[in-house]
Amino acid sequence: MPLLLLLLLLPSPLHPHPICEVSKVASHLEVNCDKRNLTALPPDLPKDTTILHLSENLLYTFSLATLMPYTRLTQLNLDRCELTKLQVDGTLPVLGTLDLSHNQLQSLPLLGQTLPALTVLDVSFNRLTSLPLGALRGLGELQELYLKGNELKTLPPGLLTPTPKLEKLSLANNNLTELPAGLLNGLENLDTLLLQENSLYTIPKGFFGSHLLPFAFLHGNP
Repeated sequence: MPLLLLLLLLPSPLHPHPICEVSKVASHLEVNCDKRNLTALPPDLPKDTTILHLSENLLYTFSLATLMPYTRLTQLNLDRCELTKLQVDGTLPVLGTLDLSHNQLQSLPLLGQTLPALTVLDVSFNRLTSLPLGALRGLGELQELYLKGNELKTLPPGLLTPTPKLEKLSLANNNLTELPAGLLNGLENLDTLLLQENSLYTIPKGFFGSHLLPFAFLHGNP
């Protein structure tokens, strides 16, 4: 019986796809299209895909609308795809994790209407120099936000107001010279704040409020 249970839990190959690897673990259908030199989403992917890997391709631009037929998609990896533009059209109602790290994005699109269930957003190591007002509006389920390794100098006021469930925030390795007062207001679940390797000389008075952060890193600032 233990052996049978183990075999049931191991990834099992399904109907082969001509380009990508398809496997199933428990109730998750995982499609791996990494490192295929793709310039667009491959056709005829399984409609019940829950995890989609598109890392290390040559997509340059990508429209989330192309994924609307995949109504069970919960995780999307688009890291290292030379992305310069992400088009946000339609809605992916259950997508919880989006990895956009290690691309060439110079601006962050407004994701709230397209990805209302997003809990993890990684935009580390792009070319962001600023964030628009209301950048995170509509992302009320967001728990982890990674913006490490960009070129941010300032942050818009009220940036994190729409994300009261935020637990982890990384702003390390940017060019931040100041932080908005009240940035952390209302973030009762925040336990990790990474601000190292910026250009911060001071922190606003009362910046941490009543927060007792187990993990707060500020080293590498002037």
